[in-house]
Amino acid sequence: MTLRQKLLLAFGMVCALLERVRSGKGQVVDAAMIDGVASIFSVFYGMAASPILAGDLLVLVCDQKTGAFVLALDRKSGQQRWKTERAGVPEAWATPMVYRPSNGQAQLIVLGSTRLDSYYLATGEPRWWMPLGSSGAVGTPVVAGNLLLVSTLASNEPWMSTFEAALTQYDKDHDKRISNQEFKADKELGEHFGWIDADSDGFVTAAEWNVARTLGMGDFGAVAIRADQAQGKLDPAKVTWRFKKGLPYIPAPLVYQNVYYTVRDGGRPASTTRLG
Repeated sequence: MTLRQKLLLAFGMVCALLERVRSGKGQVVDAAMIDGVASIFSVFYGMAASPILAGDLLVLVCDQKTGAFVLALDRKSGQQRWKTERAGVPEAWATPMVYRPSNGQAQLIVLGSTRLDSYYLATGEPRWWMPLGSSGAVGTPVVAGNLLLVSTLASNEPWMSTFEAALTQYDKDHDKRISNQEFKADKELGEHFGWIDADSDGFVTAAEWNVARTLGMGDFGAVAIRADQAQGKLDPAKVTWRFKKGLPYIPAPLVYQNVYYTVRDGGRPASTTRLG
């Protein structure tokens, strides 16, 4: 990411302001505003998490390759109320939600690609977390009473070959790295090079490959959690049930009359689970 890319957004805005001062009239300014916004963040596939309004707060999660964070602004003034870093969290695209237990303070629930986190809504202070595998977090949790319901799709096996096998396939100059030029010939994975190349230096190392390789592994499923009294790393006993069959990649769950519904990819028949 170059300085020029980061200045695209600011350049367009300054040009518009200068034209207003010079002529007193509005004028269309040709500047790549959207590209400028995208280049400020290190999210290879773009931003997808929507901001949410929670009382007097506007909350946004930015899970990116480096420097992930969750941010709360005053909805009227735009002033920052709190910001909490999410160290070590990879890219994700899930919209957060607010969980209000019958007893206790409101919690902000953030589904990441490798973990599920709870923060105190008022302060952004971490409250509890649990490991949760996914192939890239894109869904939003829902609540039924004091039950927090989350759905992710993952696997028990890595989705990429070992780095040694990748070097045999791609490393034409035998420098123990994989360049963009070497990788782009792969018809299935070539377009994803920029995501695997975490530091954006144009080469994939063993460490970067192995991080990408393990994404999507771990405990997963449609999970029901009693999180009203949880603190720190969540005790497995707090997981009321876990269901792993017929789950969609992008869940948009619904709870209706005490039944939890998800629709499989392609609009195929829904999987359902009765909550009580």
